[in-house]
Amino acid sequence: MPSFLIDISLVVLFIVFLHIGFEAGFIRSLFAFAAGIISVMLAKNYPMQEGINFYLVFFVSAIVVYLAGLFIVRLLKLFYLTLFDKYAGVVLSICICFMFTVNFVLPQIAKHTNGVHTTVGNSIQKIYYNNVLPIIKKV
Repeated sequence: MPSFLIDISLVVLFIVFLHIGFEAGFIRSLFAFAAGIISVMLAKNYPMQEGINFYLVFFVSAIVVYLAGLFIVRLLKLFYLTLFDKYAGVVLSICICFMFTVNFVLPQIAKHTNGVHTTVGNSIQKIYYNNVLPIIKKV
């Protein structure tokens, strides 16, 4: 029974990512994802990480990157590309969901359930390791 509940929770997580990707669109999702990554890199490499400086660099850089994304979203609305943006956002959210699930969720599930394997989890891992990861390694 626990593997069935895990499968249901993975499907619900996938549906939530699809909804978020469609609602936000490609550009907004991409810049939000990039804001998190870029701001962590900038904050880690900031020379004076004493006190609140780390958090200020993180927050300011995340806001700047996200605002740049919002500016580009406004330009897309001028060119009437919002429908393409939404469907491309779904594709991006699927990719982010796969990366998040394979790298964070499934290892934690295997760790806390003493290696219980699930149908959906095994399918996601096979797709990622057999199809996606070789493409990423080539790049």
